[in-house]
Amino acid sequence: MTFPNKHAQRISQLLADIRHTQRRRKVQLRVLVIMLTPLFLYGSSAWEEASLPYEAIQAIGLLAIFVAIMGRTWCTLYIGGRKIEHLVVVGPYSLCRNPLYLFTYIAVFGMAAQSGSIVLAAIGVCGVAFVFATVVRDEEALLRETHGQSYAEYAERTPRILPHLSLWNDTGWIQIKTQHVVRTASDGCLFLLAWPAFEALERMRQSGLLEPRFGLY
Repeated sequence: MTFPNKHAQRISQLLADIRHTQRRRKVQLRVLVIMLTPLFLYGSSAWEEASLPYEAIQAIGLLAIFVAIMGRTWCTLYIGGRKIEHLVVVGPYSLCRNPLYLFTYIAVFGMAAQSGSIVLAAIGVCGVAFVFATVVRDEEALLRETHGQSYAEYAERTPRILPHLSLWNDTGWIQIKTQHVVRTASDGCLFLLAWPAFEALERMRQSGLLEPRFGLY
């Protein structure tokens, strides 16, 4: 990756910041999982299992996971392997600046919703959004430094996370790096493991092996 000399030192520092942030993010995600595990083990849905609200929340969550897998794959078609070098402003990136993270939050919601509790799903999303906030900030700082006025104009008209559908813009063709697309799609399928995991928790509660301490709607 090459940049004009006048930007090289600044961009090098920003890249180092992102690498540090990414390492810290992995640690924070592990800590978050450790902190939330007791909540999901001993907290349960206040709705009765097999009730309509309980099943509806789980179904919506499962749909959210599939949407997230397809959405993250869709984003990778446009940006896979060229996130910093090229300023991508079309397709999903015309709707918001960070659609990959948006679909990640949707995936986390879907996974946590397998608990049958909207509150637990919201807690999961808020926790992950908090962890990713610094990553988003550092990546945007690097893009702003790399692409200057072009990125400033893009950021001014395009929301950070929540999409604005009226901004949709696309191009006639895109160059695809298949290895990035395949990896994103296959990695996304791991989100589906939440389904059997929460089904196993249900069976453990029904058999008396695990006693929930509190319920949340």
